[in-house]
Amino acid sequence: MTMHSTALSAKTARRAFHGFVLLLLAALLAWPAQAMEQSFPAHYPESFDARGVINRISSEDVVIGDTEYEFALGVSFNTPQMSEASRYNFEKGSSVGFILNDEHEIDSLWLIDESMDSQMR
Repeated sequence: MTMHSTALSAKTARRAFHGFVLLLLAALLAWPAQAMEQSFPAHYPESFDARGVINRISSEDVVIGDTEYEFALGVSFNTPQMSEASRYNFEKGSSVGFILNDEHEIDSLWLIDESMDSQMR
């Protein structure tokens, strides 16, 4: 091998290495965004009318923060694992998001677990 071909081989190897490092860096930077998108179940809404912590819950109503809301007829209760879950999945201290109807009643209640809470959209 001549000195010229050795220099070209080293230069080509450096370029390939820099390309690999840039590709790896781009993949690492994209990973947190993908992980965040995947932390929300597909059946969850893009946004809520409000969020808070349950202070009291019964079959007819719920107190979230310091506000009492009645449940709409046919209210849905949703968890990260399932839509149309049971009201009994919700308890005092649960972090929730909710959607209200025109009568200011809760039409749907959504459980927000800790991993989702830190990444709310």
